[in-house]
Amino acid sequence: LDVPSYVKEREESLRVIDGPQEPQGQRNNVMAIHTRYPGCGFEPLAYWTMLTAGSDTQVCVPSVRWDVDVYYRSEHTIGFSMTCHGAMMQNAEVQQFDNKFFGIEAEEAELIAPYMRIMLEVGYETLYRAGHRREELRNWNCGVFVGDSGSDWDNCVDGCGILKSDNLKWRYGGRERSTACCRLSHIMGMKGPVSTAETACSSSLVACSVAQMTMRQKTEEQATANMSTDLMHGLVI
Repeated sequence: LDVPSYVKEREESLRVIDGPQEPQGQRNNVMAIHTRYPGCGFEPLAYWTMLTAGSDTQVCVPSVRWDVDVYYRSEHTIGFSMTCHGAMMQNAEVQQFDNKFFGIEAEEAELIAPYMRIMLEVGYETLYRAGHRREELRNWNCGVFVGDSGSDWDNCVDGCGILKSDNLKWRYGGRERSTACCRLSHIMGMKGPVSTAETACSSSLVACSVAQMTMRQKTEEQATANMSTDLMHGLVI
């Protein structure tokens, strides 16, 4: 087969790696992954199905999140949003939480930001898919690195009247970003470094990078990277 020279040159140019050299030596292996995305991407296969179907996951903001008519205007209006759609998970996936499995009192669970609850569930599901069981995790050396791009949970808590004199002690632990990385490690009894990356939209990339560097530098042999955020109040738009 006589391949034209311009085709050969193009194929050769595509093989050129632009950027840093590929690292040599021992590599980090991805042992498991779990997801909970809009568009019913509640596990890797479902997430892949959602992507191959060409879905953009956009739906009209459901009223159980917020009354979109309060914030939306079809024409440009200062102080209002021009969009009434968003990538929203099903309400059950946000609200339902097995607090007893994680040893969390119902009063505390009520004040924990939804994305922190989801991070606990998906974090354990990831470890489970990697072959680890709860009874084996105690004293296990594993780093937990979290990417946290923020939450508007405070607006919901302050405005819905669920704060009472007997549950105020749970308020700050349920919303502070610094606690997000500690919950999974503490509840499962794991040892190892924990950290939360608060770098806005790049938080997930930073958390994953820190987990990679920790293992490459032999600080830890295992690590889990968790990323989550939520949109619970119309003020965010």
